[in-house]
Amino acid sequence: MLHLIGWIADRQLYRHYGSDGRLAWLKWHGPPLGWAGSMHETERRIYGHRFVVGLFGGCRLRRAVTAGDGLVDGRQSERARDIARGAQRALALRGFRCLPEVSLATGRRADLMAIDEKGWIWIVEIKSSLDDFRADNKWPEYLEWCDRFLFAVAPDFPVDVLPQDSGLLLADRYGGEIVREAPEHRLAGSRRRTLLLRFARLGAGRLMTLSDPEAAYEPLPRE
Repeated sequence: MLHLIGWIADRQLYRHYGSDGRLAWLKWHGPPLGWAGSMHETERRIYGHRFVVGLFGGCRLRRAVTAGDGLVDGRQSERARDIARGAQRALALRGFRCLPEVSLATGRRADLMAIDEKGWIWIVEIKSSLDDFRADNKWPEYLEWCDRFLFAVAPDFPVDVLPQDSGLLLADRYGGEIVREAPEHRLAGSRRRTLLLRFARLGAGRLMTLSDPEAAYEPLPRE
């Protein structure tokens, strides 16, 4: 039954909006209820969905953040996203360009990786709360993959608990400020080259996916 509902919704969207309009509607609203059976495999990968069962037995769709839905990491809280936004603005004022959720060879993912015009690489770990910091002890592994490492937190975060041998960036959704410079530990040339290539290809792949979401050249940050 859900597959039938999804197929009917698919046809109605196509009839009213056309192919391009249908995709634009999907990107904004997410796929209709029961779409799984009627979607092309590529669309399932791009527009993934999740059902939320409501009160009185009702069902409504909650849009998941997936590959075709923009550069939003659905695993993060709104507070964490605000900190990331402000951190990126602060780093941009220093000439950096950032990518979120960059996978490393170790399998870890940097919350933010930033690169300046000289090729210096910074990694920023975003902490939205004290519990978030205490539950995560993987941050020392990032030190081998950047020239400088910083924590980015909200202005009301208890910064005394953060390691003194890391940089500190205070941020909200409107901007940020580096209040403690990070110590420098320069990367080896071979690793720097690997990371620069990874950064360039990842950014280009995401841009290609945004411009052509049906192809999904590079998965965007996802839930």
